[in-house]
Amino acid sequence: MPMKNPPHIGGFIRRQVIEPLRLTVTDAAAALGVTRQALNNLLNEKASLTAGMAVRIEKAFGPKADHLMRMQLDYDLAQARRREGALKVRRVASLQLTDMGRDRVRQQALSDLAAARTQRRAGGRAPIPMAARQSEIIARVVTGEMTAVEAAGVLKVELATIAELVDQASPLPGQPPTLPRPPTGTR
Repeated sequence: MPMKNPPHIGGFIRRQVIEPLRLTVTDAAAALGVTRQALNNLLNEKASLTAGMAVRIEKAFGPKADHLMRMQLDYDLAQARRREGALKVRRVASLQLTDMGRDRVRQQALSDLAAARTQRRAGGRAPIPMAARQSEIIARVVTGEMTAVEAAGVLKVELATIAELVDQASPLPGQPPTLPRPPTGTR
């Protein structure tokens, strides 16, 4: 459970790191490779802890940078919560998802997870979506590169379905073909 009023990380670093080692601010700043003023502002709670400073403190004195950054985040969030009454915000989304909405979100998450696993198994290459593959094969039938029987076998559909798809893809007299293009992946 988060603290209502967490301490500033600068005071914590002063009391738990710098003072027990009996270092002056100047000596600690030299060890960290920062200016005395930058460290002084942090220790006197005039500046926030940055990720770079947290890593420096970890390397020089030992406390884990991620722990220090979580403490800084707790402090920042507590300060923002103190001022939240003054924020003028209009609620846009509903407070609760309906059961149906929750199920849809869960199903989409499971679908995304399955797609990611399939992609990982394929060595990072995304499998060709069925619609794109179908468009590609129908285009080959229209141009004569493949027979309708071969296309029906590849797509595992009936010959009548291939005929319908070819009719949809074939242009009207005097018009260029309007075959849907398979989507291109971006990297």
